[in-house]
Amino acid sequence: MNLLDQSLCDLVLQLNQGATTSVAVTQALIDRAQAVQPQLNCFVRVDAQAALQAAEKADAHRRALQAASKPLPPLLGVPLAHKDMFARQGRASGCGGVIAQDAIPSETAVVLQKLDAAGAFEFGALHMAEFAYGNTGHNAHLGACRNPWNTQHITGGSSSGSAASVAARANFAALGSDTGGSVRHPASFCGTVGIKTSMGAISTRGAMPLSDSLDTIGFLTRSVQDAALLFATTQTFTPTWVWQPRTDLQGLRIGVADNYGHGACSGPAAALMQQSLDVLQSLGARLVPITVPYSQEIFAASMTVLQAEATAHHLPWMQSRPQDYSPQVFKRLQAGLDVPAHAYVRAKQFQSAALDAWMRQVFSECDVLHAPVVTIATPTIAEADMGGSDTMLALVAGMGRWTRPINYLGLPALSLPAGLLHGLPFGLQLVAPMMREALLFGVGSAYEKAAGFAKVD
Repeated sequence: MNLLDQSLCDLVLQLNQGATTSVAVTQALIDRAQAVQPQLNCFVRVDAQAALQAAEKADAHRRALQAASKPLPPLLGVPLAHKDMFARQGRASGCGGVIAQDAIPSETAVVLQKLDAAGAFEFGALHMAEFAYGNTGHNAHLGACRNPWNTQHITGGSSSGSAASVAARANFAALGSDTGGSVRHPASFCGTVGIKTSMGAISTRGAMPLSDSLDTIGFLTRSVQDAALLFATTQTFTPTWVWQPRTDLQGLRIGVADNYGHGACSGPAAALMQQSLDVLQSLGARLVPITVPYSQEIFAASMTVLQAEATAHHLPWMQSRPQDYSPQVFKRLQAGLDVPAHAYVRAKQFQSAALDAWMRQVFSECDVLHAPVVTIATPTIAEADMGGSDTMLALVAGMGRWTRPINYLGLPALSLPAGLLHGLPFGLQLVAPMMREALLFGVGSAYEKAAGFAKVD
């Protein structure tokens, strides 16, 4: 197997067994990143010299620990590149624009601290939508990130470079953020695994804020097991569970809601959704028809919260540096100025009632909810490039129809490839009650093994 084709978990095993070295892996990633960058535009920076020095130290540290028969950190010597929005002390993050480049953080993001403690190190930074406020992969400052399956098509966003680099085998896994679908959209469009974690499961301290009520940290990975490893390494609380891959789903109830995504799918998209349900049934799961409560109301409330909180974060820059925003992002931020205070307060007050309704009416009937990430084929870059027009706002909102409510409710969701739609990946998402990531990983691992995932050349 090609060194860069293996999963993150397989890479860790290879490193610990001495089958390869961190230096060799890092050099291979640097070479691959430099090779794909002209076509994909998924990196904003590759730190070759610093990464190779870190790799040499990791290899020496591993040898010393093994000689002393001491345990190895779970990610020792693993090079990773991440979405360019996580603070590293003394180093600016671009956050997909130009304004944030002037700010030098005094501390490192908590999630990076945990990855550092696990032995991983960074070899570069990845493309993202400007201030994570876009779900297509366009960026007026950096240029569009391109889909490895077909470079004329979008990657999705805002974690565009994270998905593209992992799919293109230029990265083993990457941090992303998900405020309304920013991990799940690019995972779906690029054919990777994507985990949107529960609210509070992973600390957002040191990550660029967009909406304090909706922001979550997630990962783009090559396998469910890789996502589980990274989650276990970085979660806020000491895990009280030991994740185990599942081979069957006997007794599991899968909720299918016509008013939550399935009814909006048609033609080949509907066929792919049904195909994924057939796989789950073949593993022993039982499909349960349900009706999701407050579907429209939750989506509307999530948009109100996002617009108000994003604009509150950006208002000082909007007033002092409006020319440094792209028209698309500035238009979206301006929309937040029109959100009345009473509407924002009501949207916040509705969160607990909406979550309670889901727990009573959804998760009393099923263990996991099944839904599409989006219901459309992957648009081309040209089709989705509409500047700051009202049509753009409608497209952005429509793409988030089945992802934004999950952020509003604070629930975890796992995006998995469901096949190819018109030659490009198409994804499903599994949603579970809060802090039940282990359940999602178990179900996802069984589905992954049974369904098999296609790979970009």
